[in-house]
Amino acid sequence: MRDAPALSFTIVRILIAGAVLILLALRLPRPRLSSVPWRSLAAAGLAQTAFQLLLFEGLARTSASISAILLATAPLMTAVWLVARGQQRMGPLAWLGLGMGLAGVALVVRTDGTGLAGTTLVGNLIAIGAAVAWAWYGLVIGPLARAIGPVGATATSLTVSALVLTPLGLPELLSVNWAGVSAPAWVGILYGSLLGLVLATLLWVRSIQRWGTQPTMNYGYVEPVAAVAIAALLLGEALHPLQGIGALLALTGVYLASEMPLLTASEPASSEKVTRSPVSLD
Repeated sequence: MRDAPALSFTIVRILIAGAVLILLALRLPRPRLSSVPWRSLAAAGLAQTAFQLLLFEGLARTSASISAILLATAPLMTAVWLVARGQQRMGPLAWLGLGMGLAGVALVVRTDGTGLAGTTLVGNLIAIGAAVAWAWYGLVIGPLARAIGPVGATATSLTVSALVLTPLGLPELLSVNWAGVSAPAWVGILYGSLLGLVLATLLWVRSIQRWGTQPTMNYGYVEPVAAVAIAALLLGEALHPLQGIGALLALTGVYLASEMPLLTASEPASSEKVTRSPVSLD
């Protein structure tokens, strides 16, 4: 991020990831055009685009810790939407788990020493918008993944995002001295493209396809916990005791929210079962 502006980094990452995913999709059986849910495809692409734009705009206008906390409200937003639409019934322990998870994330990211410097109301509102966009993406990508598979769903949604973002960021892209970008920075871009976007998004979409939106969204609470742990291991950053408490709360919250029955409105609690089957990317 020191060698390339945030928007340019994001666009290059999406272009690389999209190209890899399109190549993967071409090796798989192609779905009939009549089977493609075009509205879901357009919605997923726009949701991904909105998330990327709002995430970086929010980070530019508020603190990273506040942004992380607000982004972690996405699982709660998803749960409220599904319950309001009558698509899910959640028990008290599941709601408790969602609340504990959010509290744990708040402890993890607010004890990193960054404080409230740079926090603005506009930045906070944009960060909430990013959480809304991520919850929206989680809700609309499921039907697309079930229709054309996780590879096709991820590839097409990222392609739509690239088609929207590239013209917006083209002036900045052309102004960057790409020849002066260091080798470590290119390694970071490739890591962010191939592992951080291609592999991670494929697994995330695959989880939504197999297990559903809400159980998958709950695991967003693990991300800041993992980030703090990895920073401690690889960067030598000190861990605050409250971060350990926050991590325990977040993981316990994920367990309660994901393991307790998440019921469709038409099914009684006693009949809810999750049938597990071998996991593959298609």
